[in-house]
Amino acid sequence: MSQENSKPSCVVGLCVRNNEIGLPKTFDNLMAIRSLFDEFTVIAFYNKSIDRSLGILKNESRLEVIIIDDGDTRMNSRIMNIARARNGILEWIRVNKPDVDYFIMMDSNSYSCQGDIRPEILGKYLTDKYTKDWDSLSFARIPYYDLWAYSDNAIQLGCWTYPTRLMRYVRSGITAYTYQNVIEKHINNTIFNKKNENELVAVDSAFCGFAIYKTKIFINHEYLGYLDPSLFDKNKLVQNLRRFPPLQPDGRPVNIQGKLVDCEHRAFHLAAKKYSNARIMVAKDQLFGPFRQPDS
Repeated sequence: MSQENSKPSCVVGLCVRNNEIGLPKTFDNLMAIRSLFDEFTVIAFYNKSIDRSLGILKNESRLEVIIIDDGDTRMNSRIMNIARARNGILEWIRVNKPDVDYFIMMDSNSYSCQGDIRPEILGKYLTDKYTKDWDSLSFARIPYYDLWAYSDNAIQLGCWTYPTRLMRYVRSGITAYTYQNVIEKHINNTIFNKKNENELVAVDSAFCGFAIYKTKIFINHEYLGYLDPSLFDKNKLVQNLRRFPPLQPDGRPVNIQGKLVDCEHRAFHLAAKKYSNARIMVAKDQLFGPFRQPDS
C-alpha cells in the first residue's frame, strides 16, 4: 500500500467456461467486497463456452472487468486447462499490475462462491493485526468440500491420487474415499477444533473456492495440473507414503514420479512455501453464508 491507512489494491482472477449460472452471484459478491480496496480489477480468463458466460462478462458494468479471450484452446486434462487459465491471469498481473498488493483467485461455478459473502470477515483479515501472519488466506467452509486441494502434515498427496476402488483380491489398501475420510477427520481436529483458540490455521495447501494472496510472495510461482514430488517437504511426504501408501486398483504401487494429474493449487502453494517461505493459512471464520445447490 502506498500510504499509511490507505486501502490496498487487488486483482481478482476468474476462470470462465460455461459459468452462466454462477457468474451473476460471483459478481454480486465481488461488488460486496469492492469497498475494501482502492484499485479493484477483475480479470476473466475466458474459454469458448456454449452458454451466456461471455455476454455476462461483457455486460457487467459495476466493476472493471478485463476479458482474456482464450478462444477454443483446450488441453487433454481439465485440470491442465484450469492451471493454464490461472497462469494466464498471473501473467496479466506480472505485465500490467506487478505492484498490486493482493490478488484473489475465485471460482465462478454454480456452487463454490454462491452463498452471500461476508465483507466484514475479509475486512477483518486485511487489517494489520492479521496480515502480518499470512501470505495466502482461504476460509473455513461447512461442509469443507475442497478436499483435493488440501495438504497438511502427513496428508500431502491429493485424494484422487488414490483409486476409487481396489480389486477384490487386494487384501489391504486405501481408496480415494477412505483417504477423504482421513482428510475430513484431520480438518475437524484442526480448522474446526474449538479447543484451538488460534483464528488462523497453518496448512501446506488449501483453497475451497476463494483465496487471497500477497502478490509479492506468489507472483513468480505457477500452477501445475500434475503432481511434482520435488515440491513436497520430504519428511512429510515420507510420512504420507508410509501411513497411506497409494496403490493402483490391482494393488501395485502408484508411481508418484509419473506426472500424475493433481489439483493445480497444491503445486502453487508448495512451491511458494519451498522457495518463498509463504505462510499458507486457513481462517476459521466462514467467508460465505450457507448455499443450497438448486435441484436440477
